[in-house]
Amino acid sequence: MAMFSVARAADLQPGQMRVVEISNKKVLLLHTTDGHWGAYDAACPHAGGPLEKGALCGTHLICPWHKGCFSASNGAVLEPPSLESLRSYFLEVSEDEIRIDPDRTNLKKDAPDRRKINSKSNQTFVVLGAGAAGTAAVRELRALGFAGRLVMISREQRSPYDRTLLSKMYLSGQIDSSQLPLQPKSLLSDCQVEFIVAEIHCVDSAKHTIGFKNGFPALHYDELLVATGGKPKPLPLPNSNSQPFVLRNVEDADRLIAAAEGAKSAVMIGASFISMEVASALLERGLAVTIISRDRIPLIKQLGAEMGQLILEKHVKKGIRFLLQADVLEISHDRSASNVRLKNGQELKADLVVTGIGIEPATEFLRDVPRNEDQSLSVDAFMRVLGVDSMYAAGDLANFPLPGSNNQRARIEHWRVAQQQAKTAAANMMGLEHPYEKVPYFWTYHYGVRYEFFGRIPEHRKLLIEGDLEAPNFVAAYVANGRCDAFFAANRESETASLLDYMQRKGSPSMETFKAILNVA
Repeated sequence: MAMFSVARAADLQPGQMRVVEISNKKVLLLHTTDGHWGAYDAACPHAGGPLEKGALCGTHLICPWHKGCFSASNGAVLEPPSLESLRSYFLEVSEDEIRIDPDRTNLKKDAPDRRKINSKSNQTFVVLGAGAAGTAAVRELRALGFAGRLVMISREQRSPYDRTLLSKMYLSGQIDSSQLPLQPKSLLSDCQVEFIVAEIHCVDSAKHTIGFKNGFPALHYDELLVATGGKPKPLPLPNSNSQPFVLRNVEDADRLIAAAEGAKSAVMIGASFISMEVASALLERGLAVTIISRDRIPLIKQLGAEMGQLILEKHVKKGIRFLLQADVLEISHDRSASNVRLKNGQELKADLVVTGIGIEPATEFLRDVPRNEDQSLSVDAFMRVLGVDSMYAAGDLANFPLPGSNNQRARIEHWRVAQQQAKTAAANMMGLEHPYEKVPYFWTYHYGVRYEFFGRIPEHRKLLIEGDLEAPNFVAAYVANGRCDAFFAANRESETASLLDYMQRKGSPSMETFKAILNVA
């Protein structure tokens, strides 16, 4: 046992943490407010976020980048996007010094509630979809002690990967395909998952069977999670002879990258988050980009007029051209370029055209299951599909009751929400009766700046802004009745980690608490 002295106990007050280096290995040393000392990997297992720049909130350690949450007591993962716990290092604390053995480690395994969980070793659980939700579900089921047959069905041959990086960093060339996986390649084998690449023909919810298009025999299930996500909405342009590019998977991204080579101009149809991120990436590749949107302000529904206008101006300053409150009539293609004609008669020429107007839930194979007008599935607080036995849904296709709302329902297309819902569904597939009670959180990335949003914007609110909008370095609070119900921020990741943790545990903070967390008058 080789113990290394790394600090004196007096160097780290309760509530503080620091990174120490031992044998070229970075270790996060922390001291919680209740007196616990811990030594863990310094980087988040999900994407390598520097944990010392996050927040230590009581017994919660929160990653700055994507708000993964870990137990400060033992390193166990508590909240996604990480699905893996932190490696914990053996340490000794005396009055004079803190010593760590970097070779004695423990990777915390999630402990199931043995009082309630039946291992269900003779049952078959099936997860449809291998994205963020599906991956979180199989990981959680095994962590909770499920000992039966676990099957994941996907249309794609590759292992689960992080689609969110496609528009943010993959398309711009900042990362390559090796940096896309959600988990190590060993995830499926570690979780003993049967991975089937197949096209689903239909699900018979009464008989609990799944039929396939490509020759696979029908599969019986005891519990089923639908996590197939969605597919890009098509543009209803019957007179067009050309279909724009879309971005949903890595093949779409590769086609876009190939088309951008040698291209000089691009038109984006729609001003969604993904559209704005794609526009940013194409601009970085040297293309002149025009965005066409029906809205008067991009992202007004998600962020409100003020912050939507802020994002609009950031893109305009970078050189993006916007045509707002405009609608596309048709797209035609000749040998050299595409021609986009608007309903107001205006015409645009571009080397490539991309559409990003949202998704349609991929639920067409659920022919005997009640679906909403947008093809989503309504679920209860436990992620059970309403009116259907032994079927759960999570992610982009789930229409769910918003926690803490007055019977409001929503469908949120964000990957962290999808992972949280999948973990909730997995717990309830195991009979735990755990409701979904999370604060919605998402992030977006524009020109090297990470913007974060969490909470629910109240109908009648005012904005309380702390910081510099132009830098950008700020936190904007959406305030109603003296409470901060939502936040939008840039480059304030430690403080947003603390705010999100507070909201999750105690609800909307008062303006005084908001200012106290940010340490402003």
